[in-house]
Amino acid sequence: MSAPGSIDAFHPIARAIPGWFDDNDARLFSIVAAAQATCGIRGDILEIGAFMGRSAAWLATLVEPPEQLVISDLFQYAENTKESVAWRTWGASPKPTRRQFETNLLRFHHRLPEIYEGPSRALTPERLGGRRFRIVHIDGAHDYENVRSDLELSRAVACEGAVIALDDVTHPLFPGVAAAVWPLIADGTLRPIVFAKKLYATWGASGPVTEAVADLVQRDPHLSARSCVVTDLEALVVTGSPPSSHSPKDVARDWVPPALYRAAAGARRRIRAARSR
Repeated sequence: MSAPGSIDAFHPIARAIPGWFDDNDARLFSIVAAAQATCGIRGDILEIGAFMGRSAAWLATLVEPPEQLVISDLFQYAENTKESVAWRTWGASPKPTRRQFETNLLRFHHRLPEIYEGPSRALTPERLGGRRFRIVHIDGAHDYENVRSDLELSRAVACEGAVIALDDVTHPLFPGVAAAVWPLIADGTLRPIVFAKKLYATWGASGPVTEAVADLVQRDPHLSARSCVVTDLEALVVTGSPPSSHSPKDVARDWVPPALYRAAAGARRRIRAARSR
């Protein structure tokens, strides 16, 4: 059995659950958790936007009891802005059901996280029970209004030393994400630590966690990091190992109803047997 946070433990998750969360994402989240542990930071973990549960399954390995993982996702709810509808249509990604998400999580964990189903804009610190979060992963709707709302929520519920991870900040197809994030970086409200496929940042000035994350990233032999300066703030640009991928067979197993998938698999076996005669 691989140790919690070990990249070896991520590979079975990546093979079993569809998604875009890759090896580098897993490494960087583990680094964030390790840096926080070094600095004595405790708190829950919040993920906004879960898709089929690949990243959630990984985040659950980083939770240290009595901490909790909290998930917010639309699931079968409708998108709530025109821009959000547009990017969902463009992406052509089928919306997972809550049952699919839960089934995937239970492949790797004995219990489910706390789940809020519906628009993340309906979440408030009060609805979250006043709890504080050390990691907030924002990967929900990619339009300006929702991303800005998710950022405001993350700031309200972040504990000292919290790290915010935001997806697709530099993606040219999702300008709403950049529009929400860059003004906060420019005015010093959001302090970038690492630019990778996701942006890893803290609210406010740098501190021990910021320095610890940067140190661990630069020491990781699987990551290639170089320094950059953004609005007079030093940060790291990170590249590294190629992302994990799942085969078409993995995708079919997760999306096709089990009875139909088994029937198709049986048909393939019979065809192979006939050809070998």
